[in-house]
Amino acid sequence: MIVLGNSATTGQQWQFPQPYSQYYYAHHTQILYRASELSASGAMAGYLSSIAFNVAAVNGVNNIPNYTIKIKCTTASVVTVMDNPGTFTQVFNSPGYTPVAGWNTHNFTTPYFWDGTSNIIVDICQNSQNWQFIGATAFYTPTAYNSTAFDYAFSLASICGLTNVSGFSPNRPNTKFANFPTTTANMFTYAWSPATFLSNTTQTTSIVTPTTLPGTATTLNYSVVVTPTFVNCPITNTFAVTVVNPVTPTITPINEFCTNASPITITVTPTGETFTTSV
Repeated sequence: MIVLGNSATTGQQWQFPQPYSQYYYAHHTQILYRASELSASGAMAGYLSSIAFNVAAVNGVNNIPNYTIKIKCTTASVVTVMDNPGTFTQVFNSPGYTPVAGWNTHNFTTPYFWDGTSNIIVDICQNSQNWQFIGATAFYTPTAYNSTAFDYAFSLASICGLTNVSGFSPNRPNTKFANFPTTTANMFTYAWSPATFLSNTTQTTSIVTPTTLPGTATTLNYSVVVTPTFVNCPITNTFAVTVVNPVTPTITPINEFCTNASPITITVTPTGETFTTSV
């Protein structure tokens, strides 16, 4: 398990962000985790299979309706907007979730692949049919930057697909991720480009068999996009291959001559190159 945040600080029921709240009608929260923070906590590139939040007090919260968790990779290092929920991958859904005191673990229906270098955002949302004034208080650890965005609804309307934002905060709920760095080739798809001279474009390895004209040198930049079978953060690697096809020189034969003979001319094709002699 990877743990981010260990403070014993909690807020009030009405304060945001909170991963489990029934204050007002609906709640939408996005939480940013930097790659450097994940790595420092021991995370390695690989699959994330669950997320957990630590609740100090439930405060009567129960049966949170339409509770969803989504994840996406991002280059953002600070939360400045509510990111488009339509660009996330949903990993957890409950028609009615009731939190408990202590760690609440949400096992992903589909593991999420983290590339080890991207920051990630977790999107939490729920829509309620009832206006209530209760919220479970979770332990949080302040970050040095705005790591969360939150929104809530005063009217009976869904906000889970929207980018509305009510505020930002550096207070990030203490979080656990289950991280499995071990992967195998069949967990990914492969796309090589360009296809020129390649034996295949969809396997883990491809053989380059050049067929260039004699006397030419060609440099081709190949790239392979490695995408996890479960979508998420694709990885692109690029490398260059220089193909050189030298010409076999043609030398015009001459007759035998004595060591004290006058200098003679030897003609070699092609011209313009450097040649050495051997005796």
